[in-house]
Amino acid sequence: DWTPEKLKPHLTYINSEGKAVDKMFDAVLFLAVSSVYGNWFADVDWDPNKTSASLKDWEWYINDKLFKPDGDLEHLNQAAQIASLDLNDPDYKVKLVLMIPGISWSKTNFGTLNGRQLNMKVKEDRDYLIDWYIDTVCEKFEAGNYDYIDFSGFYWFDESIAYSPDAAVYAGTKVHERDMHFFWIPYFGTTGGHWDEAFGIDATAIQPNHYFGEGYLKNDKGYIGNDRVKNTARLASYGQVGIEMEVDGGAARTVENANKFIDYL
Repeated sequence: DWTPEKLKPHLTYINSEGKAVDKMFDAVLFLAVSSVYGNWFADVDWDPNKTSASLKDWEWYINDKLFKPDGDLEHLNQAAQIASLDLNDPDYKVKLVLMIPGISWSKTNFGTLNGRQLNMKVKEDRDYLIDWYIDTVCEKFEAGNYDYIDFSGFYWFDESIAYSPDAAVYAGTKVHERDMHFFWIPYFGTTGGHWDEAFGIDATAIQPNHYFGEGYLKNDKGYIGNDRVKNTARLASYGQVGIEMEVDGGAARTVENANKFIDYL
């Protein structure tokens, strides 16, 4: 879980004396890969060892992860308040983007929502779910009095839209009706990754997927010094989209990960 202490160095630049002296990242994206029940928020029907999320997982994410007392948004608001005080900036706010979980089309018994049994093979039920999710999240945010957060948009969690283009388009329409922004981060080579505007997406960043490959295995996507990041840059330029900078703490712990990160730079 994200605590104010963990969030602080992401919102402000901390000098060697431990003091916040400037802004760091001006926006954060909150998402969950899986729920407390062990189900995955991506559409993982292709993997026999994983189960895609159903309604109870979506409800857990909203009620018990994001908006519970001392949940993610409360902690983000506290961290942003600290940043406001440390920077002596009473107008400071951090922008927030929240995910829309992936939808598994195989879920014929997704759950009962407001007395309606949802079947994800039915477009009207998918639309109903998206309506409920966006409306519920926005209502809970408005009721939460998060004075130091600017809720700016939603993120389409599925990294491929090939099997759910109508759902993405519908979600984008709903997001834009609220005068918010719609984001997407597809994996390298995914269908439609360069034509985000066709799905109503405002900003896209392609994943090179280089960092998480094998650094010393020739011909692997992660092979150190290969052209994977350069090729991603060419694709991004062609499609007029951005690039995700993939990195974790391993870049400071192993030579392999450090060198892969240098490839990005």
